[in-house]
Amino acid sequence: MGLKSHWYSQLNHRLTNLGLAMSLFWNSGPWSAGTVLLMIGLEGMIPMALIFATRHVVNTYPQSDNLGAWIAGPVLIYLILLALREGFQLGSDCLGAYHEERTSNYITTEIQNKISDVDMIHFESTEFYDRLHRAGFESDEHVNDVLAQCGSLCSGTITLCGLFWVVYGYAWWFPLMFFAASIPVFLTLVSDAQARFDWSKKMTQIQRKSRYMHCLMVEEESASELRIYGLKDKFRELFQKLTRHLLHARISMNQKQALRLSLARIVSFFLLGFGLIFILNQFRAGVVNPGDMALFGHAILLYKQAVQTMVGESANLYRSAIFLSDLNFVLQLRPSISAPSKPVACVDLQKHPIWFRDISFQYPGTIVPAIDQLNIQIPAQKITLIYGENGSGKSTLAKLLCRFFDPSKGSIMFGDTNLKSFDPKCLRSKMGILFQDPVQYYLSAKENVTLGNIHEEDNPSAYANALEHAQASETMQELPRGDQTLLGRWFQEGIELSGGQWQRLALARLHYADRPIWILDEPTSAMDPWAEHKWLQSMKKDSKGRTVIIITHRIATARIADHVIIMKNGKSLESGSPQALRKQNGYFTKVCENDLHP
Repeated sequence: MGLKSHWYSQLNHRLTNLGLAMSLFWNSGPWSAGTVLLMIGLEGMIPMALIFATRHVVNTYPQSDNLGAWIAGPVLIYLILLALREGFQLGSDCLGAYHEERTSNYITTEIQNKISDVDMIHFESTEFYDRLHRAGFESDEHVNDVLAQCGSLCSGTITLCGLFWVVYGYAWWFPLMFFAASIPVFLTLVSDAQARFDWSKKMTQIQRKSRYMHCLMVEEESASELRIYGLKDKFRELFQKLTRHLLHARISMNQKQALRLSLARIVSFFLLGFGLIFILNQFRAGVVNPGDMALFGHAILLYKQAVQTMVGESANLYRSAIFLSDLNFVLQLRPSISAPSKPVACVDLQKHPIWFRDISFQYPGTIVPAIDQLNIQIPAQKITLIYGENGSGKSTLAKLLCRFFDPSKGSIMFGDTNLKSFDPKCLRSKMGILFQDPVQYYLSAKENVTLGNIHEEDNPSAYANALEHAQASETMQELPRGDQTLLGRWFQEGIELSGGQWQRLALARLHYADRPIWILDEPTSAMDPWAEHKWLQSMKKDSKGRTVIIITHRIATARIADHVIIMKNGKSLESGSPQALRKQNGYFTKVCENDLHP
């Protein structure tokens, strides 16, 4: 790509980002946005009125015999205009602050909407987390900066157009002189804006690492090990090392940019000197009268201020537009996993066996595939145990089945129907899932259960059954305020639960959802043997009429399994009923002999 094409592409990209900022500005609240624009326009017209009021005040003073009349007339008008300017400025600031808050909330909501619908494969990418970090933690600030900068540019443009008309009458080249004086500063600021963005992009990983070290030292999840292993000093040292690196890098960048800007301002000062000499000569030659001189001097001062403001704001606008690239990236995300134009009705899916036919899948940035040419069958309305060591591909199968990802090769079938023929939302609505690390909702204990089915009105019978089947009734009774107890330590009066108690609530949520297909990833990992044995007995009864998939590396679950699949390195090592696999005297038999104690 040539230099010209590169600059054109960059400019087009920046303009796209500015368009995004203005769209967010307007869509976050058209009424307040329109009022802000009106205030900006009125604010930009006041300086022109002040210029002519200045000339009127100066010219009428020698002609006035009554000081009181002069103060009550021209001076009062001038003071009223000053008061209006301050009033418009105050109104613009207050309304602008209100609209900035609306815009920030609007952007946060838009990011939440996008991320909640985006393909899950993005969460396997480090680059995605970097861009999401910059979009979430920086973009609302830069959008509001764009709004403020555009406001200043609009107001300055109105002022500048009027000043061009005034100054041009004295010397046609004078506006060009000030414009030329602004070019070195403008180019320097634009160059610095690009450098700051490149610096931020380069330092994102270090910023995220320093934030992570901070979280390790202050959050509950790591507090216990921090004390047991004496990790405070180590993490603090790592945090300080990262922050020192950031600080030194920022200081170095700021020093270089300050030097360049100082040189640019010196060049601008020498250019402005020619204009200043011209003004003094005109005054000494008597070409202008005192009133015109006052008007001219005021106009020159405002012109200089307006040009400097517009140059600075233009450069800042360019900088902000660069930083909006990541927000634009996030808001432009579109899910590739979507419903087909004519989806097949997902009815009675539990009545169909599930086939994984020649399935392969590889996570982004990895070399070894997580699933490699896998061919297995999961029988309908049976309990299937998928067993394997960590990293064997078990959990990836669950994500493929939920269509969080699409396989790179092969097909997943419900009977004779391809998984991709269903609407993903409908498909997922038929599945109840217990993840390996279930979410701990810092809400009431009851809400932790009823979140399994938010579309159904409160169902006391289903709620009681869910608690009973998950062995969670006793947990509820032990809480200080029963099922209305707030859980977690994040908020006042919150009660923390043990890992097993959290897991039982997640199981109750699964039961309350009452879906025809269940996928349970390490469902008993936080249970003691007695609770596990009791839950397995209950699961065998509760699974009737459902297709249940249990993913585990604890072979004890095979007690209730109708079908077992042994996985290793993304492939199926053995599959069949527990009885048939024992007769084969293979891998399953060896594992049972070592780990299974009936």
